[in-house]
Amino acid sequence: MAPIVALFTILALTLAAVVALAARGRLAERWAAVAIAITTLAPLPLQHLEYANGRWALALVSVAFSAGLVFLSLRFDRWWLLVAAGIQLAATASYAVAWLQPDLMLWSGVAFRRVLWGQLMIVALIGAFEPYEIQDPN
Repeated sequence: MAPIVALFTILALTLAAVVALAARGRLAERWAAVAIAITTLAPLPLQHLEYANGRWALALVSVAFSAGLVFLSLRFDRWWLLVAAGIQLAATASYAVAWLQPDLMLWSGVAFRRVLWGQLMIVALIGAFEPYEIQDPN
């Protein structure tokens, strides 16, 4: 798949997930939609901040998103939030690997995080419809 096609596919998945979570979800899903939107938009002004071959500002955004998903998964009884938190924690850990092994190929880490983001968006899309399958008061 061409890189531009992959990028637009991930962006389309992200937009679909945010819209589905906000429109169909309940409180947990709406908070997750806000977190995803912030995580998607926050790196735009932070792209240039690098130190020691690593983008520390992007790593901090990833850590904050991981913490938010862990908090949401502990606060609300949603299976998909727990899965999303696990996926995001793996993506966050990949920044540490990039700093510990700076001689590794840069683009393999980027590709790994893109794949994980795509998986996270698929889980979020599925999770957006979960509250309507069960009768949950939240």
